[in-house]
Formats: sequence, C-alpha cells, structure tokens
Amino acid sequence: MDHYRKGLKRMSVAALIIWSLVTLAPAQQTTSTHPALDASDLYLSFFFFHEDFAKWTESRVTANPSKETQFLNSSAKFLGISPSEFRTLEAITSQTTASLRALSAEAQTAIQAILKSKKTLDPATLAAYDARRQALIQTGIDQMKATLSPQSWQGLSSYINNQHRQNVKYGSPAASVAY
Repeated sequence: MDHYRKGLKRMSVAALIIWSLVTLAPAQQTTSTHPALDASDLYLSFFFFHEDFAKWTESRVTANPSKETQFLNSSAKFLGISPSEFRTLEAITSQTTASLRALSAEAQTAIQAILKSKKTLDPATLAAYDARRQALIQTGIDQMKATLSPQSWQGLSSYINNQHRQNVKYGSPAASVAY
C-alpha cells in the first residue's frame, strides 16, 4: 500500500511538471530557442518580468522619493511607454499575474485531489486549465491594448517582441525543471 502511495505521489509530481512544460512549450517550436513574435508565452513572461521590474522601480522611488520622476521616466523609457502610463501598466500586470497564480494554485489543488482519490488524470482537465491560462494572458494583452495610448502600446509591443523576446529562451525539458 505504501508503495502505491509513493507511486501516486510520483505521478502527481510528474503530472504537474508535464502540465507546466506543456503549457509553457510553444505550439510548434522552430529552430529558434526564442518564442515567436506576439506568442502568448512571450506575454506570459513579460507579465511576470514587469511585475518584478515595477517592484524594483518602486523600491528605488521609496529609497529616494525626490527622484521619483527620474526613476519613472527611466523605467518607462526602457519599456517604450509614456511615463504617465507606467503605473497603469503596473496595475494591469499585477492583476494578470495574480489571476495566473490563482489559476495555477487551483490547478495544482485539483490535480492533487484527482490523484489522491486514485482516479485517472484526464487530459481534458489539463487542457481546460491551459485554455483558462491562455484566456487570462489574452485578457491582459487586451487590457494593455485598450488602456495604453496607441504610442505607448506600439512602444511596449516593440519592446516585448524585440528586447524582451531575446531574453526568453526555450530549453530542453530536463534543463527547465528545477528540483
């Protein structure tokens, strides 16, 4: 019986790893190790990057409030957006990453419950979570497009598809898994 539980636990971990790899892998990987232009995984990466970048910018402002304008201008320029829209982008990013984290936690809990009940993990369940993840990413993209000025959206889109994209690389699954 203990051997059976260990097997279930291994299957659970494997299922979570596979789900993560499948949902993070490009639909059709080309010879490039970078995601395609405007790929949802590219935007997924950007949302989490920007969340950290905004926190870093805010920590600089907190440490030296007299230079707030300078820091916001510099950070906005880096992203290709208007300084007045930096905080707007930060709000969109925060909401999107929070929703993605909540979905991930929900998926992990559901998968654990399925495996704990000794039922077979249905691929349709994983596909449904992936569809919801894709929808959350698209909602974030749509919010950026609708909320940012056309000039800021153009600058940000250029940043994401050029500079940011060059820092996003797909590796072999074995190299991507952290234990």
